Amino acid sequence: MILPACADEVAYYYKNNLDILLLTGDAYVDHPSFGISIIAQLLKKQGYRVAIAAQPTKSTLRNYPRPNLLVGITAGNVDSILSNYTANRKIRSDDKYSSGGSPGFKNNRNRPPRATIVYANWIKEIFKGIPVVIGGIEASLRRFAHYDYYSDKIRKSILADSKADLLVYGMGESQILEIVKRVEHQGPDFDRSGIPGTCYLQSSPQGKILPSYEEVVNNKSGLPQAYKIISQHSHPGYSSILSQQQDSRYIICNPPALPVDTVKLDEIYGLPYSRTVHFLFKKVPAFEMIANSITSHRGCVGNCSFCSIITHQGRIISSRSESSILEEVDIITTLESFHGHITDVGGPSADMYGSYCNFNSQIGCGSRRFCLYPKPCLNFINQPDKYFQLLEKILSHPKVKKVSIGSGLRLDLALRHDQYLKKIITTYTSGMLKVAPEHIAPQVLEVMRKYQPGEFEKFYTRFTKLKKEFKLRIQLVPYFILSHPGETESDLELLSRYVKKNRIFSKAIQDFTPSPLTRSTAIYASGINPDNGQEIYVAKKDKIRKRRRTKILNKKP
Repeated sequence: MILPACADEVAYYYKNNLDILLLTGDAYVDHPSFGISIIAQLLKKQGYRVAIAAQPTKSTLRNYPRPNLLVGITAGNVDSILSNYTANRKIRSDDKYSSGGSPGFKNNRNRPPRATIVYANWIKEIFKGIPVVIGGIEASLRRFAHYDYYSDKIRKSILADSKADLLVYGMGESQILEIVKRVEHQGPDFDRSGIPGTCYLQSSPQGKILPSYEEVVNNKSGLPQAYKIISQHSHPGYSSILSQQQDSRYIICNPPALPVDTVKLDEIYGLPYSRTVHFLFKKVPAFEMIANSITSHRGCVGNCSFCSIITHQGRIISSRSESSILEEVDIITTLESFHGHITDVGGPSADMYGSYCNFNSQIGCGSRRFCLYPKPCLNFINQPDKYFQLLEKILSHPKVKKVSIGSGLRLDLALRHDQYLKKIITTYTSGMLKVAPEHIAPQVLEVMRKYQPGEFEKFYTRFTKLKKEFKLRIQLVPYFILSHPGETESDLELLSRYVKKNRIFSKAIQDFTPSPLTRSTAIYASGINPDNGQEIYVAKKDKIRKRRRTKILNKKP
């Protein structure tokens, strides 16, 4: 059942007796691909009266009754700066998480820039004294002092700027249940300490101390030093409490929460989602893309330097059971929008389903080694047979005509199992197969912590051979990143020649966008490698980035 999402519905369904109000920068879609819907349905299952204010204005928020417990805030499924501005700081003309894909007007965006801070300030004014909890990917990425590419400067923690009571980082299900329980029993002045996967402010430091906000601003090496410590303490079971001074107070960051196990993940995706858009909103492009897709797992073991997935979902794979996924197939096939095609069964990388660490299946190896970089760890167990058995069972469903892998593949994993790669290309690709080589120049791949040089070329050769052998009308869509830290003119020339020689004119070529709290962003902002303190070349000037983009896209400068 879809939850109340306006003041009139709260009055009708709850008689204005509301426990929890959740704000989001997305349009309200009651589907498990939208984080706010998961949190709302989870709280509702616990017996709380929950309402959602989706893309609210200050005036619409005034119409809601004061919640009994707390207000939860998220900018939505994407960071609000990244959703409003391009890699070149130009204002975006669309927002896939809004009605009709429209972002609103220039000075009145549906999702305001720095939405978490804006919403928190409104709530603090309207419902004085009520506990405010911020979460979602924007809060996860910006929980410490961070580089903000739009303003081109170091900003304070979003917790300090929003003046919220507590910040939840990571996926958040276990955290929010504990927080609500504490507020219910202790009131607004609840104990904020000791909850894994949360941050709060206090007057004194705890645990390991990071370079302060002032040090990060004034010292070139401050951000890479802070990143190095944060990355070493980002693994459940291996991490300490971290502190970072912001003016006269300290951000206290508890160690990460343990990822949910299969049983709990099945429960989360088995909640009664209506899988519809609330009537206040029209067609939402992001929902139309995933309406008939299935999330099979969370987390990513790739550890790519530029990617924020690990910052939010973690690098431990949590997979749903086969029975849970097949039950979701049953539900999807009853929807009016379903016409026989399951458009994706995957996660951050589809072929990581069922993967685990043989050293410790619950918490992995910590920061001592990476699962796939520079080469696969012997403790990393990938189970492609399990994944393909699942796909075959879905395809055997009487109402399913086609199953596709839409979330992309990890090249090095696909190349390890040629028989499965053949199945992917011949059976489970619908029009386009997405892969993410990101670059082909060895030194750029090293900075990115991506594949070994030559792996994409091997994959491309194999794909081309199979495509020709089976006379398939499919296209390989390789994603490349331009102007990533470490990319020189000779590296760009190498990539340009390869792309043109093989006629890979992909629309998925993009400029590097610095996401907060990633290794690549620490390098971009400082020009320093966090691992060894050595300098790395960074193309930061807009003129250089534009010239590189026009060259690779074969356009006139």
